[in-house]
Parts: sequence; C-alpha cells; structure tokens
Amino acid sequence: MKILFVSPYPPAKDGLASYTKLLVGQLRSEGCEVTVVGTRTLASGDSDASSSLGLNIRRLYAAVGTARPDVVHIQYTIASFGLIALSMWVVLGMAKVRLRTKLVVTFHEVKRETALLYGLGALYYRLMGGIADSVTVHTHEAVELLVDRCHIARHKIHYVPHPLYVNSVWSVSPSTIREKYGLERKRVILFFGYIHVDKGIDHLLSAFSLARRLEPRMTETRLVIAGSVRPRRPGLLKIFEKRDCKYRDKLHAMVDTFGLTDSVQFVPYVPEHQIGEWFRSASVVVMPYTRIEQSGVLNIALTCRTPIIASRLGGFAETLSGTNALVTPGDEMELAEKIILVLTDELVSRSLVEEYDAICRERTIEAVTTRLLEIYRGTLIAGIACPGCGRDSA
Repeated sequence: MKILFVSPYPPAKDGLASYTKLLVGQLRSEGCEVTVVGTRTLASGDSDASSSLGLNIRRLYAAVGTARPDVVHIQYTIASFGLIALSMWVVLGMAKVRLRTKLVVTFHEVKRETALLYGLGALYYRLMGGIADSVTVHTHEAVELLVDRCHIARHKIHYVPHPLYVNSVWSVSPSTIREKYGLERKRVILFFGYIHVDKGIDHLLSAFSLARRLEPRMTETRLVIAGSVRPRRPGLLKIFEKRDCKYRDKLHAMVDTFGLTDSVQFVPYVPEHQIGEWFRSASVVVMPYTRIEQSGVLNIALTCRTPIIASRLGGFAETLSGTNALVTPGDEMELAEKIILVLTDELVSRSLVEEYDAICRERTIEAVTTRLLEIYRGTLIAGIACPGCGRDSA
C-alpha cells in the first residue's frame, strides 16, 4: 500500500513529529511504501530528508502526483498547519477527484480547537470532515464531539488509541540527568511538555507548595518543569505564543512568591535522546491539565513505567479509568494529597505501575498500525464498491 503522510516531522521539535515518525517507521517495516510531506523543509543531512518535503503547496501537489498514494493521511492540529491548511485542503481535494486518492485525517485537538474558535471551529471541522474519506481520533469523547457538535457522519469516524512510544529511540546508557541537574538522592516530580495555559502548571506549583507544608518529607523533593513555550508561525498564531510566554512569566513569579526557587527547576526543551532518561529519573509524572484531548506525554510515561498523576478529563480519564492516578482538574489540595501519597507510599506507587499492563496492550505500535491499515483498506474498499457515496465498510 502507498501512503503519504502530511504532518510535522523531525527535525521539527514537536510531539506530533515524533508521533508521525513512529507510525512511518512501523508502516514501512510492514511493507508499506510511505512518503512524508513535512510542515517544514528538512535540512540537508537529515536521515529522512529524501522522503520529506516542506509544506509548500506546489511541492505538496508535486509529491502527491509523483507518489500516487492510495491514501493521504493528514495529522492535523491548527497550530501545526496555520492558514496554509486552507490551500492544503484545496490541493488534496483536487487529488481526491483527479487521482481518486483517499484522504484520512487524524484530528488531535478536537475539543480544544472547537472551543477556541467557538461556532467557527465546529464549522471548520465539519468542512474538513466532509472532504476526508475517514477520520481518526484518540478519544471516545472526540468521536461524540465530531458527531454532535460538528455533524460529521459517525460511520466516517474511528477511534484509534494513541500509540506507546518505543524505548529504543531513547538513550539506554546510565542516566546522567540527576548528576547534571543536581538531583542526586532527591525525589523528582516531573512536568514534561510545552508550557501552555491549558496545562495547569500554575495549579501544580500551588499544590507542590501545599504538599511541602503538609508533609515534612517533601522538602527533599524537586519539581522539574521540562519544556518551553511552543514557537508559533508568524501571523495570527503568534498571539497564542505571546499568551503562553505571559503564562510562563507568571509561573516564574509564582515560584518566587512561594519561596520555591531552590525546589523548582525549569529545564528548556529536552532533546529526543534524553526523554527516556528524564522519565526514568522521575518519581512521578504529573499532568495537571485543565483542558486536554490526548497527550503523548501520557504514553511516554506508560512506556517508561513511571507513576502518573493526571487530571480526570479527556483522554487521561479514558486511558486511566479505574486506576488511582486521576485527580479533579484545578483542585490543588487533592493534587497535593495525591503527590504526597504517591511519593511517600511505595505500595501505592508500585500498584499504579502494575495497572499499566492492561492499558498498554491495545496501545503498542503494532496494534495501532494494524488498526490504521484496517481503516485504510476499509476506506479503499468503500470507494471501489460505492464511488462517491462515502460509505465506510471498515
């Protein structure tokens, strides 16, 4: 099968880029012919440069015409594509008509983006869903939002679990993280990912300050916020970068106000080869988001078998349902008490990790790509059996 991905792609510093690279590698190992059109041009010398182009509309059109893919799979967020998405959909719509290429789109931020753009967001998603032959999402909540709010036909929409990451992509040498950052003999609470106003880091700082006052043993604990503000494309999306920069400045001010300068450490963007070391060095990973659909950070923590505390919403609530990992979004006292419990009771920490096995089985990269191939084949068969009718037999 010939597949063309349109997505952020390494060396872009983006979780969606790593996600797509993971899918591409597995699909190629299963015999698929995969081409990638990235949202930025790869520098010469990059390992996958021969199969990736910058998202230039002329190049996209040429790539589709050259590759003649059976399926074009778009990994979509507004932040990743910006306004160029409008031209992209025109080009892909033409390919669909002229080349009978099937279009599959994965929507990664349905809840956040439809809320952000109000009624226009739902309309925009409805238009994209109308152009696509099949839609995949990573949460059941997103399925219902697309049906109820965006009025996309349910038979087009498929739930596909977010895949676990693969340990082999990270360094397996003895960790130098603790030594480098002065974390020897300290318990580490890790927040990992881009700094964003929806991620509840301010609630985490308040909860950490509360935990230190409630439990004397917490004084030997370090909170690490590993990540930076996501750089945005020039134009309208720069507004959101400025908003996140303002939020980052607020976090630094909170650290000073709470007297936590010796206990909270901000670490800039973490290179890929260090990701596993950070998660294996952490005593707990905390994801205190106030709005979320799904997060690759959760899947990294599951892969590394690091204890997790996460907000009870979106994909976190679905994935971790029935475990002791969930807390009420924005409830700083509950979060403080949960942090204390996980860090001071080894049995609680160990039981959290033991619950991962059942969660992980459906999220292996092999299981996820098998499901994707079923969707691709079903989309192709539906097109052959009933050209233009939109029925999906997958």
